[in-house]
Amino acid sequence: MSPDEYRSFLRNSFDEFLLALDDPLEPDDSYLPYEFPYITAAKWRFMADAMLQDELREVTNRLHEWRDLLRRWHAWNSVVSKKDEMPAWELRREFMDPIMHTSLLTPSAMRDVLTFVGTNALHQVRLHVEAGYKDVLDGDPSASDPQPRPLTRRQKEARLAKLAAPLSGASAFVNSVRKLDDADYRDKTRDYRNANSHAIGPRIALGSTRMVTRRAVLATQMETQPDGTGRLVEVPGQYVASYTFGGLEPLDLEVARTANLSQYRLARECFTKFTAVLQSNANTLPRADA
Repeated sequence: MSPDEYRSFLRNSFDEFLLALDDPLEPDDSYLPYEFPYITAAKWRFMADAMLQDELREVTNRLHEWRDLLRRWHAWNSVVSKKDEMPAWELRREFMDPIMHTSLLTPSAMRDVLTFVGTNALHQVRLHVEAGYKDVLDGDPSASDPQPRPLTRRQKEARLAKLAAPLSGASAFVNSVRKLDDADYRDKTRDYRNANSHAIGPRIALGSTRMVTRRAVLATQMETQPDGTGRLVEVPGQYVASYTFGGLEPLDLEVARTANLSQYRLARECFTKFTAVLQSNANTLPRADA
């Protein structure tokens, strides 16, 4: 294909994509609101209202960005599915790879973002509704331990669960957070996010990776059986290197999209639960105009 032919191919394909944007696409939900009147209506101490609104809007932005990426992915899938292997590969390379890569990383990022925002919000709620509750979080420096302690994801989520426990409905929000980037999603995407961030992950649609993999496995030895035959048995506590040939197969475009779409829907449901908890507690506070 000459340069002029290639440019024409891209233009025509992008026109097909623009037409596909008019088709029914997933997700088909509407944008979330950017205003949170229950926060501005309540009387908060410190600068809690500004912090809560700022962080809620940022989560809203991220959900909207994810929504739009998924819709573009869906539209491109309908275009690419009609192409032969090499034209489809060119379109994925030119247009789809950044969309798919970002989308596949987002469930893990949203899990951490919602944990962060939820921690800040529920901490502020408890400061305002509980007498004697102190403005101290696990991981803050203290007189006995002056260095801030970075927490692992598990520790951050345990801290969030502890903050949520006394607040009605908040534990359901925490449980929803833990469904993001869960084992089922990682299995369906072959642990794409973790593998691509820390090693070599699977490709999308075409091409295998990691044709030879190394693992440390329990050593084996031949053990004579009572009937005189031999049998390989594992040697407890003794490990050897094992090399396996096979490769990591590429992700299917549509399987990966639908798995990611399910995670988006979970994240949106999680955000709805979170804002419901926040609103119910904000409504118990004194009014800002009182």
